Formats: sequence, structure tokens, C-alpha cells
Amino acid sequence: ELCEQFVTHEIMSLAEDPSFKVRKATAEHIVAICKVVTSSTFLQKMFPLYCHLAADTIWGVRKAAADNIVEISLLSTLETRISTLIPILLTLLQDISQWVHKAASQKLGPFIVTLSLIHI
Repeated sequence: ELCEQFVTHEIMSLAEDPSFKVRKATAEHIVAICKVVTSSTFLQKMFPLYCHLAADTIWGVRKAAADNIVEISLLSTLETRISTLIPILLTLLQDISQWVHKAASQKLGPFIVTLSLIHI
């Protein structure tokens, strides 16, 4: 628990770093952290952090978020997928950066599959 609190605090701080390279690395590796934190920490801290990174002003950060949307979706509830991740993916699909658009397009099919999964 102490480690989770420390790592969560650090990753949240890194996501606000002035250097886009740090924010990009955070977006690239956020899934690894999301997989090991508790579900409440994921929903309360890590998921909002992912959403923030997906809306970053730098295309490289948004692309990294697009690359991880399927894994984030698998960790989320169906309600969250529908209410939050669908709008994020639609925004990424319409991104002005061709690289973000392409990454989001490649994740569209796998993302749709996550919408039909039911957690037991």
C-alpha cells in the first residue's frame, strides 16, 4: 500500500511535467502501473490521469494514450468505457495529427471488442 501511494503520487507528478518527453513516457507506461494498483486507485487516480494525457497538447503524448486505450478499457468498467473512453477515442480518431489518428484507427477494432466483454 505504501508503495502504491508513492508510485501513484510520482506518476501523477510526472504527467504534469513541463517536458513533453516525460509526459509521453508516462502515457506509454501508465498501463503497467494501472495493472498493479487497486481498482479504487485506478478509478480515482489513474483513469483520470489517463484521460488527462489523452488530451495533452503534444501529439506524441496523445498517440501514446491512443496506443494504450484498449488496455485501459479492459481495466475499466463497461459504464466507464461507454461514458468516457468512447468520447476519448472519437476525439483521437479526429485528431489533427496523422500519427494520433492512425494509432487510434488501429485500436478501433480491438476497442470495440472490449465493449462487449462482461466482467464476472
